[in-house]
Parts: sequence; structure tokens; C-alpha cells
Amino acid sequence: MAPGHSGIQEASDIHHMTAAPTETRQHNAPDGHEVSRVELERRQYRVHQQIQSTITSLISTIVFVVVIVIGLKLSPGWPRVKETFFSGEYFVKSFPHVLDGLWLNIRVLLVAVVGVAILSTLIALVRTSRSPILFPLRILALIYTTVMRGVPIIVVLYLIGFGIPGLGLFGRIDPSVLGTIAVVMGYSAYVSEVLRAGFNDVHPSQRASARSLGLTSGQTTRLIVIPQALRKVAPALMNDFISMQKDVGLISVLGAVDAVRAAQIDVASTYNFTPYVVASLLFILMSVPFILLNRRAGQAQAIREAFDDADHRKAVCAMFRHVVRYWTVCAAVPKGMPFSGLPTAVAMPETYQKHYRACVDTFLKAAYGGKPISQAERDSVKSLLDETEFLLYDGQSAFRQLELRYRYLL
Repeated sequence: MAPGHSGIQEASDIHHMTAAPTETRQHNAPDGHEVSRVELERRQYRVHQQIQSTITSLISTIVFVVVIVIGLKLSPGWPRVKETFFSGEYFVKSFPHVLDGLWLNIRVLLVAVVGVAILSTLIALVRTSRSPILFPLRILALIYTTVMRGVPIIVVLYLIGFGIPGLGLFGRIDPSVLGTIAVVMGYSAYVSEVLRAGFNDVHPSQRASARSLGLTSGQTTRLIVIPQALRKVAPALMNDFISMQKDVGLISVLGAVDAVRAAQIDVASTYNFTPYVVASLLFILMSVPFILLNRRAGQAQAIREAFDDADHRKAVCAMFRHVVRYWTVCAAVPKGMPFSGLPTAVAMPETYQKHYRACVDTFLKAAYGGKPISQAERDSVKSLLDETEFLLYDGQSAFRQLELRYRYLL
């Protein structure tokens, strides 16, 4: 029974359900479908394993924390380190100054993100272009990405921050502006390579199909290639964004009073390093939401990759799981409801409800049944997914669409 399936994980439950042989149905599930005794035993075993894993993780975490605390307490220099780096008094005094400096980091980050997005996209498009007239630009883009990826970002900051003012062409330039330019130039090289990999990963048939429908080369790139490429490389782009969040703190070397520079000023006047800890905590708090978002984006990407699985059962289960996530975002389906307990109707147009009910049956057949899934049934679930995305995002403002996508990933 269940112990033979100890490798089953929650994320792939519905895939492994399909491998079970047809058993005598003994228990009724919602929607009139029956769940086999073997499946119920599997669920019970998974719950037991989850409880056991949680308890083990909790115990090991407590032991680890206790060992660290005891090690610090027994260290002869801990009292001095605690006073120098973790002083509550200096934490309170320096927090307002460092927080004011962090606002400059945020402004630089926002401008740099836009600049990197534009410049890196142009570089990636030039490098993937096959036009002979763009050959000089392709060579220039290749040299640019090679040089910028080989030079440390702090050296780029020094070269831009002291080199441009030395030309004497623009008068006095704010250090934060020079720092923003340096960050944009440095990170555009990395991001352009990520985008180039995404563009090359789009199958040539996608471009050929778009051109056969009458789209121009520019329309094909804008409407077909770029959206698919961004979806494929979203986790990698998010990693670069998180790294950029940290590196905007390097603009302090040019004299800009950001969070790091504000902390440095307080340290110079108090000879206590707690302000650096304050700056570190603020940067961590700023990056945590995007780290979690990056993790969820990777999981969502893994689900989307299952859409093209050769196994119709796995593809149907992955696509329907995506539909359920969409309705969880819209609060039409209670979060955490098992797939077998999904409602067979939702508050949507009648035509969509009929399609949804048919796909519920197809999903339950793929997840619990022993009969094969046809290509027509797979295409029907894919059509439901497309229709769900259209109903969810059509007519929404850009901000509302961004909010829904963020909620979906979380």
C-alpha cells in the first residue's frame, strides 16, 4: 500500500494518481465521482509523512539554534561584539538617518530598472538579429557585454563616477545620477544575455506562424517572441533584479548619501557599527518580497512546462491545476480545496460554466481514472485555460493585471 509510494510529493500528487491501476471504487467524492480505497490510503499516508517531517524539522531547528546560541555565549569576545554591532541605543539613533538614505536607494533602483529593461532589450534584439545591416551593431553589442561582464561593478562606478565629470562637458552632476548610469551600464550586459537566451529559446515555428498570418517582423517580435521569452526567463530576471537591489548601495562610493553612506557617517561619529546592521536589515526587508516572488515564479514556470508533456494525463492535470490557481486568485474557489472537491460551476457566463464542468470531468478522469485521455480532451482543457486567462485579465487596468499576477504567484 502506501509505503511503496513514499516518494510522492504534494506538487505531483495528481500526476502519480494517474499511474494507479483501476481499483474497486468504494468511496464517493464530490461531484458524484468515486475515489478508490487505495487513493484514500495514499492521502492518509501523505498526511502522516507530512506531520512526521514537520516534527523532525522543528526539532532539528531548535537544536541548531540552541547550539548557535551556546557557541556565541561561550565566545570570549561576544560581549564586545554584542555592544559594538547590536547596540539597541545606537540602533534607535541611527535608524531614521539610514531610512532616509534608503529612499535614495529605492529611487535609484526604480530608475535603473527602467534603464536596464530598455537597454538590455535593445542589446538582446540586436544580438539575435540576422540582418546584415546590423552587423556592426552586433559586434559592438558583443564587445559591450563581454567587457561589462568582466569588469567589477564597483570599478564601473569609479570609471563612470569620476570619468564623466572629468570630461567637463556637463558641469556638476549629482553622484546619484552617475551611480544610476553605472548600474544601468553594468547590469544591462547581464540582463541582455538572459533575454538573448530567452529569445533564442522561442521555437522558430512561432515566428514562421506569425509571419504567415501577416504580422510584420516588428509585430512578431513584440507580440510573439518577447512575451514568450520573458515567461521563460522570468526567474533568472528576478535574480538579477534582487542582485541589483543590493548593488545600488555601492553608489555611496561616489559620495551619494544613501543608506550605506548614512550608516557610515553615523559609524564615523559614534565608533559603533550598529548602523551597518540597520542598513543590512533594511536591504533584507526590501528584497524578501521579491525573493519569495522569484521562488513562486519558478514553481509557476515548472507547471507551465508540464503543459507540453507528452503524457496527456500529466498535461491535463497541470493545465487544470493552473485554472484552479486562477480561480483561487479571483476567490471563486476556496484556497486549499482538494482537486476532487472542486465545485462544478463557477460564477461566470453559462458557456464557460458548461466548458468548466466538462473539464472537471476530464481532470477527474485523468487524475483518478484508468481510461486514456484523448487529444481532443487535452485540447479542451487547454482552451479552458486560455478562456480563463482572458476572462481574468480582459478589461482590467495595467495596475490591476499586475496585482492579479502578483497575487497569483504568491
